[in-house]
Amino acid sequence: MGRLVESLRALQLASDLMDQAFADFVGLNRNDLRCIDIVDQRGRMTAGELAREAGLTTGAVTALVDRMEAAGLLRRSYDPKDRRKVWVELTTEAQKLGDEVYGPLNQAGQSHLASLSDEQLFTIIGFLDLSRRITMESVEAIRGRTATKAVPLRYRLEQAKMLKNDAKTLLKTIKNEVKGLTAIVIDLHGSKWEQDEKGRWVERSD
Repeated sequence: MGRLVESLRALQLASDLMDQAFADFVGLNRNDLRCIDIVDQRGRMTAGELAREAGLTTGAVTALVDRMEAAGLLRRSYDPKDRRKVWVELTTEAQKLGDEVYGPLNQAGQSHLASLSDEQLFTIIGFLDLSRRITMESVEAIRGRTATKAVPLRYRLEQAKMLKNDAKTLLKTIKNEVKGLTAIVIDLHGSKWEQDEKGRWVERSD
């Protein structure tokens, strides 16, 4: 378990360094790159949706989209039925940049994953889905206790202790809901999969 945690942390650090290298290469800051990545994953979305996903204000996202549109990376369009709604999507050039730089990295990973069984892949997906949920719940908890002005370190340490208690409650709730990794349900292109009593991944009938 300790070795697994070490590997995950090392992977996170490597991914962070890769993203920073790509941001520097394209001439973006990390907020810009994170928003580009969100739009890449979600597809066309409204500016308001992007703001919520990125944890930014609508004003900050408007300025960001202005910069990215000027750089030729994002394209905005207005909903013909509601001119107040602004859609944001990647440009063809932005997609090409990502494909060229991240493509070899993705291909290397896929060549290894191709050697794994469906059972192994489902287990990895289940673990990652659960990890993502715990992480995003923690993000919201931290944001809720983040001071909006400068505060002493002692105050932050006190809030950190409260966050620790929040995390214990969160993990207890999640444990009760999923009862471990075996109770995780994976949505795969509309079909739902879960593990049976023998640990085999089976498609649900409902």
